[in-house]
Amino acid sequence: MSLVGICYGENITVELLPSNIEANIGDTFNLSLIVKNVPEIVKSRINIFNPNVPEEDGKCAGVDIYICYDSNILSLSNIQLSNIGESADLKMVNLSSGFISLAWLFNPVYGNFTIATISFKGLNPGETNITLKNVVISTEDGYEYKNVSTYPATVVIKPYTTTITVTVPTPNLVIGTTTPPQLPAQYYGKVISPTPLSGYIVAKIGNESYGSIPLVNNTFGGPTYLDEKLLVYAPGQDGAEVTFYLNGSILLNSSDTIYYKAGDIRNVTLYYNAENIRNVTSSSSTSSGSESTSSTSSGSESISSTSSGSSISSSGGGGSPVFKNPYPDVAPDIKSIKIKEIVHKAKLIVGSNIDVNLSAKDLKTTFVLTNKPLDIEEDCILIGGPVANPIVKKYLEIFPVKVTNEYPGKHRGVIEVTKINGHTVVLLAGSDRWGTKAAVEYFKTLEDIPDRPIFVEWRDGKVVKINRP
Repeated sequence: MSLVGICYGENITVELLPSNIEANIGDTFNLSLIVKNVPEIVKSRINIFNPNVPEEDGKCAGVDIYICYDSNILSLSNIQLSNIGESADLKMVNLSSGFISLAWLFNPVYGNFTIATISFKGLNPGETNITLKNVVISTEDGYEYKNVSTYPATVVIKPYTTTITVTVPTPNLVIGTTTPPQLPAQYYGKVISPTPLSGYIVAKIGNESYGSIPLVNNTFGGPTYLDEKLLVYAPGQDGAEVTFYLNGSILLNSSDTIYYKAGDIRNVTLYYNAENIRNVTSSSSTSSGSESTSSTSSGSESISSTSSGSSISSSGGGGSPVFKNPYPDVAPDIKSIKIKEIVHKAKLIVGSNIDVNLSAKDLKTTFVLTNKPLDIEEDCILIGGPVANPIVKKYLEIFPVKVTNEYPGKHRGVIEVTKINGHTVVLLAGSDRWGTKAAVEYFKTLEDIPDRPIFVEWRDGKVVKINRP
């Protein structure tokens, strides 16, 4: 019975403690996020039922958790990593989405340990569960424990009470009530862009994030009461401008300026600016390599810089020249225009948050993170091996090199290209996460996609090309 890629955690649990909380509207309370019973040693994953197989390291090297709650009743106000959490070599904590991703690359942990302290604030009366979704506990080799049990916390938020104060001896009654909380603003809509976009939309007021929602095929939320919406709860911020960001970092232009208003429900159209325009001086435009200049009778001038693949133009009206970067989402250290074009146009698909933080974000700022074996329907770049990326596992037999945990070997990776469903697919994968990083970093140095597999190794903090093992 082959169990490559998975490992069964018989008693591993992820819990929120205390498991029962009662609080009043406006109260803040804390929950501890705890992982229990991670083994130090496990039986080989080749066959866990054979008593003669060797034992392997079972320590926890990666944790991914989504904290889910009813935003009409609760507000997630803080995620404070514990000492164990802070010791992780890679850390991603997103307060807006309730997402925690940690990776211990050099000192994996085991046993019982606290990940973080989670703080919530009561917004409206009601009873709800705070649950843990899409929980992944993985080993240093990238194996994911299965059958991990999760335990939620049940929270009861009590309603406001009316206080009646009777003053003696006069019979006057003084009735004191507390103003009920504001309703959140709600937004839904679409993003206009030259290429399909997916990820998540974050709403900000100033530099503070107030809410997020998934973006699927350029659409977020919907108009009916059954549709999810981007909820923004910002008491005291009425009239403040709300801005929207793709994946929390890329500012999206809005067709109208959006001002926060409690209880507002709005359809918002956002625009993804793929040109990333900035002003430059005329002198700087004439000092960077070979140029070609042409003029027309109207006095306008166009200057193209062949060395950078970008363009500078100015109109006869005397305005400042404008530099247009056609690849704003592509890593700036890629030198080849051909590779930049390929990365910009292809969909980047990743299966692991560890590969996102260690490799993918250094190639392109927009990507799809998935745990499903999606169909190939367009040109794409796949990052990670078959254990980490379910799409690679689905199509592995089509690639000329079959990457496994053993081949091409520790800290080694491969760059290979094939056609799937008529689309060009680039695979950047390794036997471990460092092999994958080596493949990504070396791919950035190429002039064009290779016609045969290239083998690489991460050695002494840098990538080197190697012969086929």
